Amino acid sequence: MKFNWLSDASVTISLAFGRGSLTEGFPTITAQIWEMDVPLPQQFVGQLPAFPDLLNSLQQWQTVYLALAQRLQLGRQRQAEGMRSFDEEDDDFEIEEDAVTHVSQVSFEDLSQRLQRQLNEWLLSPGFTPIVQALRSHLSPEMPLRLILQTDDPHLHHLPWQGWQFLVDYPLAEVALSQPQFYRLKEITPQKKRQQVRILAILGSSQGIDLTAEQQQLSEIPDAEVQFLTQPTRQEFDAALWDEQGWDILFFAGHSQTDQQTGRLYLHDGPEHRSLTLEHLQEGLRTALERGLQLAIFNSCDGLGLANSLGNLQIPVTIVMREPVPNRVAQDFFQRFLEGYAIAQLPLYQAVKQARRQLQGLENDYPGAAWLPIICQNSALLPPTWLQLGGLPPCPYRGLNTFQEQDAAVYFGRESLREKLVERLQSQPLLPLVGASGSGKSSLVFAGIVPQLRQDARYNWAIQVMRPENDPVARLAHAVAMWQPDISETKLLQSFRGDTQSLGTALGQIQQTQPRQTRRLLIIDQFEELFTLNHPEAQRQFLDLLVAAIQEAPQFVVLLTLRADCVGPVLEHPGLGKLWQRHEPEFLLPLSRTDLQAAIAQPAALMGVRFEPGLVEKIITEVQDQVGNLPLLEFALTQLWPHQEKGWLTHTAYENLGGITAALRDYAEQVYGKLSADQRPQVQALFLQLIQVREGAEATRRILPQTEVKAWPLALQLASERLLTTNRDPIGNTETVEIVHEALICHWQRLQGWIADNADFLRWQTRLNNAIEQWESHNNSDGYLLRQAPLVEAEFWLDKSPDRLSDAQRFFINLGLDLRTQEETAIALRQQRELDQERKIRRGAQKLAVLSSVALVLLGLAGGWTWWERQRSLKIIETISINSSATTPTLLRDLPRFLTIAQRRQNTGDFDLAIAYYQKILQEITKLQARPDLAAAQQQELQDLASQTKQQLVAVIQQQKLPTLETALAQGEFGSLKPETNLLDYEDQYTPGALRETYGLLLRPQGTNADLNQDGEINNPTEAQQLPCQLLQDLEALWRDHTDQQCGFYGDRSFYAAPTCAPLQGRTLTETIFVGDYEAIATQLKACQVAPESADPYE
Repeated sequence: MKFNWLSDASVTISLAFGRGSLTEGFPTITAQIWEMDVPLPQQFVGQLPAFPDLLNSLQQWQTVYLALAQRLQLGRQRQAEGMRSFDEEDDDFEIEEDAVTHVSQVSFEDLSQRLQRQLNEWLLSPGFTPIVQALRSHLSPEMPLRLILQTDDPHLHHLPWQGWQFLVDYPLAEVALSQPQFYRLKEITPQKKRQQVRILAILGSSQGIDLTAEQQQLSEIPDAEVQFLTQPTRQEFDAALWDEQGWDILFFAGHSQTDQQTGRLYLHDGPEHRSLTLEHLQEGLRTALERGLQLAIFNSCDGLGLANSLGNLQIPVTIVMREPVPNRVAQDFFQRFLEGYAIAQLPLYQAVKQARRQLQGLENDYPGAAWLPIICQNSALLPPTWLQLGGLPPCPYRGLNTFQEQDAAVYFGRESLREKLVERLQSQPLLPLVGASGSGKSSLVFAGIVPQLRQDARYNWAIQVMRPENDPVARLAHAVAMWQPDISETKLLQSFRGDTQSLGTALGQIQQTQPRQTRRLLIIDQFEELFTLNHPEAQRQFLDLLVAAIQEAPQFVVLLTLRADCVGPVLEHPGLGKLWQRHEPEFLLPLSRTDLQAAIAQPAALMGVRFEPGLVEKIITEVQDQVGNLPLLEFALTQLWPHQEKGWLTHTAYENLGGITAALRDYAEQVYGKLSADQRPQVQALFLQLIQVREGAEATRRILPQTEVKAWPLALQLASERLLTTNRDPIGNTETVEIVHEALICHWQRLQGWIADNADFLRWQTRLNNAIEQWESHNNSDGYLLRQAPLVEAEFWLDKSPDRLSDAQRFFINLGLDLRTQEETAIALRQQRELDQERKIRRGAQKLAVLSSVALVLLGLAGGWTWWERQRSLKIIETISINSSATTPTLLRDLPRFLTIAQRRQNTGDFDLAIAYYQKILQEITKLQARPDLAAAQQQELQDLASQTKQQLVAVIQQQKLPTLETALAQGEFGSLKPETNLLDYEDQYTPGALRETYGLLLRPQGTNADLNQDGEINNPTEAQQLPCQLLQDLEALWRDHTDQQCGFYGDRSFYAAPTCAPLQGRTLTETIFVGDYEAIATQLKACQVAPESADPYE
């Protein structure tokens, strides 16, 4: 059964427990399966034994939960974060003096697990197995299920049925409770058809809690009429229930409690007459039911008694909390339930399940939260959908968003063209689809062509989608790897970058493993990004790959969408230009009046909604002459949809929107107008970040990763308002953001004004991004850094608007400035040498003083620059690491770049900076390796990178540092440990000599810097593993060679004692150098074969 989220097509399973209890067992349990459109159920019988231990665990769990809840309540009273029940003498929530009050969340978790485990053990009893087996044989995992437990046993009501192991195999199942006696009321319909869902919302006593969140959430439902009664009297509450129009939903928020088999509501904070039971409102509630009341929601404590009272009146559905509920949990559940039920229009059971499961995110602070909500159902009735209550049908229009494959049912207007393009794809390897921005290219592909291909009887289509973005070859490798999961995406990318035939080769190999009728369709959406976001070399490399594959790969088809103003660059590529001559592009013309009629009217008709006579024609007349009109049309229709009246979209509502063009402009202004004064400059900066302006071209969208967006929460807020859209980059595994559609750029005057005011900066920023791409594509070569006029321009913007530049942009500019400083310093030194040589004869002794003073100044400049560059460069690495804390692939991409830079510093003689780079890279690798979500391939990639980095680090230490140590050893200058020093004296603990040098090479920044936290110790395995094996072996060999093999890290069967090592007073290097976790140190020494494998770290 395919699940339709817009209708409640669930299968109902009822379990009637009959007479019995947990102490006596349940001798007869009847299970029934009710399927949609099948008049009679299937029935099975079983039994469950007595299980008093389960009852004891439940009672203990409740006691501890109440104690823990009270402790949480006391800790949050000052923040209005209390429980939604009163701590009164007659309140069940009161804890006796001898009750448990010293509970911890850890012990509560243990109790919860035990209770859930015992429930599952009970349900595995042999007498119940026939029911479970029968259910499994008649159900499938994709079925949405309603599991209704029919029992009046109060202990069964409190058990955590949602954790029944059987339900794990049925992810669309949710549990409800029902009374054993139930019947269908004669009439549960409103007096007349409503156009909105009517909700009576009672906001009761708010002592110690905050009810404003629920009030706001209800007020924001677009197709609901809500009447609020705040702390009403009993008479006011009762009078509202008799409303002649009737109510669809009764909502209560405040304090409540269960009293025996009934429930008590606290209506207001006053000392008298503040509480009542539902029996006090029985006639009013019965009348409300007769006039259409179908759902009651009690977002308050301990609501099973309330549900029992309403169940006696045969209300269709009640949602309650079965235990005392914290204020925050009640608010979060209700908000998420409304999002699912009223906004997304999920079936009621699915909305409750989704909201309940999301409460697990609060359980660190509110243990047991996800167990609290429960549905109580009249088994004779079906739960109502939001539409059945009178809500608006889902909007079939997509605003500024592209129609997707799942939208095929509401996509109209290009039927004949769709058939034509499908035929072309069946017979040719390339189909370019060209049209103006906003002409509907992407929607035609995804909602028109792709669904048609899925039904193709001739071919089995394997379809992948990509956008070029700013690294088209990497996007291509990812798309191809999705066709064959056992192919390494990394190896594909390497081959693609080095061999233009490799794409065709890979596709041919993949095709050999597939049936002959399989055709591979690569959809390249927004092909213009190849030219607007990439430098010429990247464009050429991608097009060469693509053309070769189109010409050679069997059963490979490319469908690309391209903006009409970008056709020129395509034709400039000789290979692709010839293919276009052979396979002519399809130019997407504006929709005809007939097609526009279908695109406007038919989606609404599917939802049972009609346009007033003449309105469709009016809209067509307004939109037909506008270039790129479809996004504006869809957006206006989306805005019009909530304003329908009795199923009609009216002229009046359309005119109030201001027509097609004004709808988008006015909406954007409304969103902007709701922002605070502090947010508005941030919004301007954010939108300008997401814009790029090329010379002689219109402004276009730009995609940015989360790491480059400082105001990410604001970006998410604007995405929720549909001005921006967020996605996840599958390559970098990062969140990205972009402007929802270029129509917003063209038609929002405020944004156009921002672009005009900042056009110079935006054009320069585009040139800067192109320069960075060129530099990166040439292995970060200094020859591709900014120079002369471009560098002067970049320096101007860096000084004027540093906050508008990303870390990567500032880093690139500063590299150019650093190179300029180096070159200017070199020129000054050369000129000074020439000047000194010229004056040599005439100046005599005075020459030395002049040369010395000038050299000191210049060397001071150079030394200051080197120190500044070292600090800045390492800060850049640290910044990237922090900003990418949740994006492992981003670091995997960036760290090798810094390794290249470090190697270049080493090759140019800046050894200290190279060492600092290598150390920082190794530290970041160590952090990454500790991440629990690291894939095996990523772990291997990190190991390879760490090995390469350690090799480079050891190489520079061998070249520049070890000779000093060797000299000291050769001269017998061993040094010794000074008295009265401490660990934080670092190398100053030692007198000058070989010991001091060895300590520095192992623990300090001039060497491996293995002491990561700078506490003078190697106190964990992570620090110990920073000691490279090659360096340890080199140090061992040097010390042994210069001490007649007497001194090293391991002595005579000991890591500590070396009786014949006179230079170290009978101790080992391990004992003399290291303090901390000796077991970790010994493990590393043994792994590096510096000490025997059998050595005991404590001997």
